[in-house]
Amino acid sequence: MRFFARFILILLFSLLTFSISAQRPDAPTYALRGQYPVGTRDFTIEDETRPLTVTIWYPAQNPDNLPEQTDYRLGILRYDGGRALRDAVPLADGAPYPVVFFSHGSSGYRFQSTFLTEHLASYGFIVIATDHPTNTVVDAINEDLFLNNIPLNFAHRPQDILRTINFADSLNIEGDFAGLLDIDNLAVMGHSFGGYTSFILGGAHLNFDKLNEICSRSTENPELLYNACFIADYEAEIAKLWGYDTPPDGEWNSLTDTRIKAVVALAPWNAPIVSISPTVPYPPTLIIAGSADSVTPIGRDALGYYAMLSPQRTSFIQFDNADHYIFVDKCFEQAIQFGFFDSCSDDVWDMERAHDLINHFVTSFLIGELKGDTNAQSVISEANFTGITIQPAHTTPVQMLNIIATAPHASNAYTQGLVYHNGLFYESTGIYGQSSLREVHPETGEVLRQVNLPSEYFAEGLALVDDRLIQITWRENVALVYDINTFEQIDTYAYEGEGWGLCYDNELLYMSDGSEVITIRDPQTFEVITTFPITLDGTPVTRLNELECPPNEDFIIANVWQTQYLVKIDKTTGKVQAVLDGANLLNYFDGNFANTDAVLNGSAYDSETNTWYMTGKLWDTMFVVEW
Repeated sequence: MRFFARFILILLFSLLTFSISAQRPDAPTYALRGQYPVGTRDFTIEDETRPLTVTIWYPAQNPDNLPEQTDYRLGILRYDGGRALRDAVPLADGAPYPVVFFSHGSSGYRFQSTFLTEHLASYGFIVIATDHPTNTVVDAINEDLFLNNIPLNFAHRPQDILRTINFADSLNIEGDFAGLLDIDNLAVMGHSFGGYTSFILGGAHLNFDKLNEICSRSTENPELLYNACFIADYEAEIAKLWGYDTPPDGEWNSLTDTRIKAVVALAPWNAPIVSISPTVPYPPTLIIAGSADSVTPIGRDALGYYAMLSPQRTSFIQFDNADHYIFVDKCFEQAIQFGFFDSCSDDVWDMERAHDLINHFVTSFLIGELKGDTNAQSVISEANFTGITIQPAHTTPVQMLNIIATAPHASNAYTQGLVYHNGLFYESTGIYGQSSLREVHPETGEVLRQVNLPSEYFAEGLALVDDRLIQITWRENVALVYDINTFEQIDTYAYEGEGWGLCYDNELLYMSDGSEVITIRDPQTFEVITTFPITLDGTPVTRLNELECPPNEDFIIANVWQTQYLVKIDKTTGKVQAVLDGANLLNYFDGNFANTDAVLNGSAYDSETNTWYMTGKLWDTMFVVEW
């Protein structure tokens, strides 16, 4: 977190400022300034313990065509170069205006991204940003206190925005802004920690059980969790701020407002601590991140959030080779001279070009979602810019899993692998000290035979090759081989890396390790033959878990861990042919899972009757499904 210190020095020596420059000639449509003059005002939301300072940008009257120039102040610091009219009278023509709430990054401030907040106001939005007390650049002067307060802001920040929404309600009742806010048409937007804040406000849940499990499973890439797992030490304190006496299991209550219709997350932080319920509709979402982000790694955070969301209501935009700070206003030239280029600029991207494209994407998304403009809605899906990788709301078909029949399933089975053979299920169950291999009756769920693994093994995927059941393990780097007739262990195979899912298509073995890569192995020796990446409309699909390989077919079915989705993968190209939505299976339980680990996982195929079976970890029901 030493990047905070650099941010502080820049500001304290007045090296950071906002510059006004001419519009680039290659600016795309929605990067051009909008039709409305922009006004700005500051307000204070009074409170004895946590007063909030907010800035509002809005369409303004400008009958004298005055130049739109202002400065912004944070304590003793002053920043020149704003493109707005200070305290101008709001413009009633075109009202009411949709409202966008902006949440700054950690050690940021409410006007850290005026290139965007002012720009949105020029297109007929009212944008409201608040400083999050104890988490601004001024607070970061006392580094120890600042760092101690970061975990508490996991609760404070969304509560700050909810208070700001209440303030907007009152603003819309009387005074200059009365009737000008479309208060039932809201969006939340944030950068870094503000991206987390926005996701929570959209209806996501804090989930420490998920954080702890991910942190425990990420031994191969500990650097990806360097600024995420420490939050677990503050669970009790955050829970009290959330309103709990003791931390609850699983998903915490959401801190949201039903009037929020869209979410924009810019390089969002800490996806491992967040879960999004698959049974509750989530607002349309736009995620933008840099592929070289060194603060919020894109694979952990931006793509982590993306994997939790509906593929038909979420767009993902990647700035190739961009780092974390393309979303803040660019440096004043002196900042570069003093060596702080990396904290307010980018090693690869020209900031003006990055800001033009960010403005273009965010503005078109919000116009489409909050104003219903169909032309704007198509901008992201049709965009083609060098250095930009765009994953619009998925074009790959999404197919619902429909329940045909149900049968009992052992609720103590932490299902990691499932095979159907000769009228019986063979099931691998996980957890240290509880892992097992089971033979199960499909109609009754009765366990007919069971082998318990030694406590040092965490069982994972399962495949049947001839008369040998091959059961892989999570981090133990060993596959256990059993005779299906006697259930005796007859061999072992060693391998490198983690084991998640395994399946056999009567020719080859396919194995997942929780990443976007599937490994093909020799079924007789378990040696690696090759690997191939899995992509959905060009975007890597990570957290591939349990696998099923129907014989004589060109596809693999893979569960995506901690989601309601499975993906149908072309075995030749690695491309996802279809997304299978398991919402109906989760809705069968009305979301009443006592354990957050009780996720969809486990599919088996009966080739003789063309029947698909699916279940989940700790589920008491096995489903027959079709799609």
